[in-house]
Amino acid sequence: MIDANHVVGLLCAFGVQEGEAYESEGPQAAGLLPQRIIGMRNDRLVLLAPSEIRYAEADRNIVWLVTERGRIQAATRGLDNVERSLVPHGFRRVHRRFLVNLARVAELERGIKGELFLIMNSRAHEFVPVSRRHAPELRRMLGV
Repeated sequence: MIDANHVVGLLCAFGVQEGEAYESEGPQAAGLLPQRIIGMRNDRLVLLAPSEIRYAEADRNIVWLVTERGRIQAATRGLDNVERSLVPHGFRRVHRRFLVNLARVAELERGIKGELFLIMNSRAHEFVPVSRRHAPELRRMLGV
């Protein structure tokens, strides 16, 4: 960066050593670096592997990611936007407010009136409701 003919800073790609050429077809393009989901906790950005996330819950336009590290606000607003980034990692919409990591479903529970709940963590009593609209596809995907 130049200001009044003086160099004030240098812009370089993150992770590239000085003197190395930056290649857009580098390790990340080849799939060597894991994709991360960005969350926010206080003033910090939190990098999450998709496998760390048990489920995502929408509260209006804010999405909360439930992980072993607690509830973390997603940097991306809107459940539809979060869904686009998580579906390739085994997440499915099960309710208008919930996306779940199918690999993290511990148990299924049927309600008195035929409702279906996913138990994500039996010790913490994390129950995620499944809407009637999503129940048939979810049962098929889980093989029940």
